[in-house]
Amino acid sequence: MTNKSKGEILKISVIIPTLNEESTIARVIRDFKKNRKVSEIIVYDGNSSDKTRELARKAGAKVYVQDGKGKGLAIREIFERIDTDIYVLVDGDDTYPAERLDDLLKPVLEKKADMVIGTRINKMSEKGSLTRLHRFGNRTISKTIGFCFGNKLNDVLSGYRVINRKLVKNIALTSSGFEIETELTIKSLIGNYRLKEMPIKYRKRRGESKSKLSSFGDGYLIFYTIFSMFKDYRPLLFFSILSMVFGLMGIFWGYVVLDEWFRTGLITKIPTVVLSALMVFLSVQLFTIGIILDAINKGYRRVKNVL
Repeated sequence: MTNKSKGEILKISVIIPTLNEESTIARVIRDFKKNRKVSEIIVYDGNSSDKTRELARKAGAKVYVQDGKGKGLAIREIFERIDTDIYVLVDGDDTYPAERLDDLLKPVLEKKADMVIGTRINKMSEKGSLTRLHRFGNRTISKTIGFCFGNKLNDVLSGYRVINRKLVKNIALTSSGFEIETELTIKSLIGNYRLKEMPIKYRKRRGESKSKLSSFGDGYLIFYTIFSMFKDYRPLLFFSILSMVFGLMGIFWGYVVLDEWFRTGLITKIPTVVLSALMVFLSVQLFTIGIILDAINKGYRRVKNVL
């Protein structure tokens, strides 16, 4: 595609991470091939045991085989191995609408966004496309990220994204599983990249396509990723919250001791005195740790920006 403002040819690659999607992959490829802006379609297969790769080649896609296992590792390999101007990531289960690609591309092509996310949490999505548990979990995860990193995204777990080359080549990912979307979103926010959401009509799975997501196992990994990155990238706020919790506990137990002393003139609950003092000490220590780590973090970022 030509960027009219500069007259340059932009390469737009639709990249589909797959694992055993023989019932839907050909349809997904055909739907995206209808868009004339698309330069190539790549299926990045996670060592499927069915006919996914064979059907993808017949449908006209380039096929790469993943070295390891897991969606996170697949995305990391895609970012390292594939060089293009615009990356369109979409799942191979035929739940995301190819006809909305132009809408998702527009903000990136116009340089108004670095990543556009196709948001499934809306009234357009098919009834039953997301279970109540997945909808609740998605909202909880999005709200948690919003609190920790200051944003108002509604669907950080969406597998339909349009990303420019600058973001892809400047973000280092480490996740191996389904927590990859969470890490990608958070690191984009931390890097001050421009993120935009666009509502799409998310469909129910067709045919024999099955979700590989483990609601509780992957949910645990996603929340672990959020809090781990919260601690690493916003240590002052993270340790301030912990400090406040221990500080309030110390004040509560201290009030119990002081109340007894004011009423009787005696202090009989010696273990409570020790517990209160320990809580306050831990509160001060945690706050100090937060200040130190925050200073180290800011210093590292300054050096990184200079280099």
